Amino acid sequence: MARPKKQTVDYFPHYCNHSKTLAIVEAQYGNEGYAFWFKMLEILGKTEGHVFDYSDEGSWLFLLTYTLVKEEKAKQILETFASLDMIDKGMWGKKIIWVQHFVDEHVALYARRKVELPQRPGGSLPLSAVSNNEITETDDLKVAGMIKYYEEVARRMLTTNDLMRLKDFADNYPDGWFEKATDEAVKNKARAPISYIAKILEDWKVEGVNPLDEQSRRGRTRKVGDTSTEALKASTTGPID
Repeated sequence: MARPKKQTVDYFPHYCNHSKTLAIVEAQYGNEGYAFWFKMLEILGKTEGHVFDYSDEGSWLFLLTYTLVKEEKAKQILETFASLDMIDKGMWGKKIIWVQHFVDEHVALYARRKVELPQRPGGSLPLSAVSNNEITETDDLKVAGMIKYYEEVARRMLTTNDLMRLKDFADNYPDGWFEKATDEAVKNKARAPISYIAKILEDWKVEGVNPLDEQSRRGRTRKVGDTSTEALKASTTGPID
């Protein structure tokens, strides 16, 4: 029997430099507000579909117990989260917690699992969220293909930061360029392949080189300097991405 394809995660990134909005929460509510945020994300991570409905008394009591925050304070904190767009305001009005960027951070994970990314309850996002967060189906397929190629060829797993850079590559460079740059990174044994790829892509764009055209590539020879292959290789002796 096939294993069920879960829509939960075992961990999520906790960045050292937190956002301005979280700083506001911490200033208003102290450590209670800060801890509430990350405990809430823990609940979302282990809840199927990354959505938490606290409209019933049992779920609400669980949220209060898990976060160790009293009822009135929890209501205030959640209202602040909604006003700062840290949680979906429309869902909050229905006593449902949905954090779009939390889901977006796990696009690469779900692509590897070949599992559909969890969707906002009730369908489409508000217009403001669509403009900032939505990835079109075409973009999603392109990025998924890039993820698959990179992990097969480079034999590395992508971090969340890597994924955001892949999305940027997909938006700013023609189809096929990323794959060629990945081949170059592997051939030159780059220790920090994503940084190496970013540099190569930028160089090709600036120099007017089409990496898919062999004649174009042969017609331009790198000069020793900041954009040289030697410099690129030297720049990869630091920490691995």
